[in-house]
Amino acid sequence: MNPSTRLDYRSLAPDAVDALAGVDRCLDGCALAPALRLLVEIRVSQINGCAYCVDLHTRRARAAGERSQRIDCLGVWREVPLFDARERAAPARAEALTRSADAPPDAAVYADALDRFGEKEFVDLTLGVAGMNAGNRIGVGLRPAVRER
Repeated sequence: MNPSTRLDYRSLAPDAVDALAGVDRCLDGCALAPALRLLVEIRVSQINGCAYCVDLHTRRARAAGERSQRIDCLGVWREVPLFDARERAAPARAEALTRSADAPPDAAVYADALDRFGEKEFVDLTLGVAGMNAGNRIGVGLRPAVRER
């Protein structure tokens, strides 16, 4: 099979795709602010190199009113004064979990995020990162097409 072939994974494994989408739907009503969740989804997708998800979530963030400058600078969030303390704790936690194969998540990052979010939002943040990582594995592994808009 040609490596540029795009499989219609939704029709090939609809139950599994629906199950993963169900987690995402559960998180739609979670305690974590939708705008912050989108920033986390973008950052996780950037780290994982998932073009489809970066495209999708940046478009969603812009449609939800997120400023382009903040989206454009998300990859260098530590270097810019565009994010408040919670908005810095979220990508720090997301990066720690996403890169956990390289190094165990830092205890200080864990403590800071738990302190800033509280237990419920912290769990929702963690589940959101886990879900986005799963989505990225699909996006990287099955390579859905990014279409020019």
